[in-house]
Amino acid sequence: MKIIFGETIEAAKTQLVKGLILAAIVNFMCCNCLFAKDLNIHIAGRAIKTAILLPVNTSSIIKYAVGDIRKDCEETTGTSLVTENQLPVKANTVIIPFEVSNVPAEVATLEKEGKVDFASLRGKWESYIIQPLKDPFKKGYDVLLVAGSDGRGAMYGLYDISERVFGTDPQKLWTDAKPKKVNRADWTFGTISKGEPTFKYRGWFVNDENYLLSWKGPDKDDMRIEPEVWAEIFETMCRMRANFYTIIEYGWSPDSATLKLANDRGLSVMGSHMHMLIANTSHEWFPFTQKKYGKELPYDWSTNRDEMISFWEDAVKKYKNYSAIWPVGLKSWNDRDFCETDPGSPRTPEGRTVFTNDAISEQMKLLHKYLDPAKGQPLCSYVMRGDPVLQYHTGKLKFPANTVILWPDNPSFGMMGEVPTKEDFARNPLHGIFFHLTYCDNQWVQWTPLKQVQHELMKAVDANATTMAEFNVGDIRELPLKISMAMDLTNNVSPWKANSDYWRTFTENWCKKQYSPSNVKKVVDLYEKYWKMEMPCRSTIVVECLSWYTVMPGNILDSLKEKSNVAKSIGDYIANRVRIPSGDRFGKMGLPYLKESASSWDDLYRQAKSASDLIHPSRRQFYFDSFTLQVQTSRLVNHWGADILSAFDAIGKKDYKTAAAHLETATKWLMEMKTERDKAQHDKWKNWFRGEENVSWINSFWGFHIDREIDTDLKLAAILKNL
Repeated sequence: MKIIFGETIEAAKTQLVKGLILAAIVNFMCCNCLFAKDLNIHIAGRAIKTAILLPVNTSSIIKYAVGDIRKDCEETTGTSLVTENQLPVKANTVIIPFEVSNVPAEVATLEKEGKVDFASLRGKWESYIIQPLKDPFKKGYDVLLVAGSDGRGAMYGLYDISERVFGTDPQKLWTDAKPKKVNRADWTFGTISKGEPTFKYRGWFVNDENYLLSWKGPDKDDMRIEPEVWAEIFETMCRMRANFYTIIEYGWSPDSATLKLANDRGLSVMGSHMHMLIANTSHEWFPFTQKKYGKELPYDWSTNRDEMISFWEDAVKKYKNYSAIWPVGLKSWNDRDFCETDPGSPRTPEGRTVFTNDAISEQMKLLHKYLDPAKGQPLCSYVMRGDPVLQYHTGKLKFPANTVILWPDNPSFGMMGEVPTKEDFARNPLHGIFFHLTYCDNQWVQWTPLKQVQHELMKAVDANATTMAEFNVGDIRELPLKISMAMDLTNNVSPWKANSDYWRTFTENWCKKQYSPSNVKKVVDLYEKYWKMEMPCRSTIVVECLSWYTVMPGNILDSLKEKSNVAKSIGDYIANRVRIPSGDRFGKMGLPYLKESASSWDDLYRQAKSASDLIHPSRRQFYFDSFTLQVQTSRLVNHWGADILSAFDAIGKKDYKTAAAHLETATKWLMEMKTERDKAQHDKWKNWFRGEENVSWINSFWGFHIDREIDTDLKLAAILKNL
């Protein structure tokens, strides 16, 4: 053995072994002539026949993904991919997707002969290998294997092909992205291998869903996301490597056909933090008690324990045949803690754990009664929002096996509150996070900077709280960048962990893909400026605070009813009722700051609008929908808030004419907002903003009711003019 000068014998041995291994790999590749780094696989194009092998026993998960990429292929190339239940006699290429527990016979023969190897996939979670082969069956056509460790692994592999070969945007149903037309599409990437995701479970909570409720539905408050909308949500989730969804919080639960569709696509269903055992407490409890007991009953454990168990039992029977994640514990309806609404609730967190442990015990009895024991211990979740956090820290809660503890963020700040410690893992092995990508998504604004989102999610990664990530995604359409970022990080944290500023690299790449800008740096700089301006005094806070005096019950107009001295009543209301908070989650709320920042908002809007010239013409509408409208909304809310507070200030000084003028100006900002929003209600997005006027929620925190605001401002202005 030759030893190079300065190299130890052990190092030389290591180098020799590496060389022998490399030689063996090269020899295998060349002698078997099955695959090579530069092998191109023709996927689609004129005179190219590509078949997808789908034996009759192929899982529905794979079949749905195949259906999607067939549509992707037609959209990009204008040609079709055919499906066959056995290997075709003639073709140019055959794509063979499968999970390693169900390998097609022909592929199994290749593996037996040592020509392919799927050992690295067996026993893994949602992993896949895409491998091109040169005429492996001696039938005159090449093969592209898509081997998944399970059904979802194979599905993700198929979507990977679609993104690479057809240029498909995984969010295309929400971004309106159209791929570039090509005459031919080839696989030119060699063998691609993707291992297990960083977070085992990754899902979306469609919450505060006011736009989705009335978008495709009838022109009324029907509190329902239509099945066709759920179908688009599920397809997008699968394309973005999610594996569970949480039913909506305030509307009707999905119907049976929708539940089956999600299950067949490989998505598990889960209840929210207040929907124990997926029972829709907020919207379906009172109809349930009215129908079964003849009257509406309080959702109180101390008085209606048996009725609540019966309600949960109905839910378990409804969801038992679907893949599900079961929330356990106690939470009251309408997102309140049960100690707030149940008069019999114990006064201390320690006392309340007795209630909660009793409820968990009954919940587990129901699961064990109805679920198939052959499928193992049911997967449960415990979301620590509000009082459940206090109960958890007593150390007295008794969690069933296979329960994921979800640590929440503080949605007002977009920051994690706590993450688990070693002691928490000793107590329970499974931990994850519940994180708001949007919060009460009511005004088409997104305030949390992407840099901060990366920083907060990395806290969970560093704490090993990676069993589950549940993301509040609201109405989905308004935050494509953040959803894309969150799904990328939770699937593969490596680049995010290596670079604390990877958010910017990711944003640049996303903007290049979505906008095709001539100056991507300038576009990303505008995003960063927007987040920095929105964070100190968020538009949501401005609307929430002022709506108490304009449209909420007990507003300023309500206070004038049947009052003979209107001037005195208005003055007393302003002096005694109006309180403008600041600090904490309210930030720099107040008239001085709104006035001070007005010109900066005007300037940023001009920049955002001007930057449209940098965007590819075909993507300018999406740029407006996804960014310019958000900047404009924040700007207009800032101006509206400043005029409302200026009017209140003038009323306090008994300068009623000036107050009326400010109120009339305030309505002009809102009218401009209606005009701007109409621009985003194009094509399939018609009626998108209808939900804010139709849904029954009065509080503007969950919907900026612009028409109600305009009506209030004008009526009050008219009253003031006559004083």
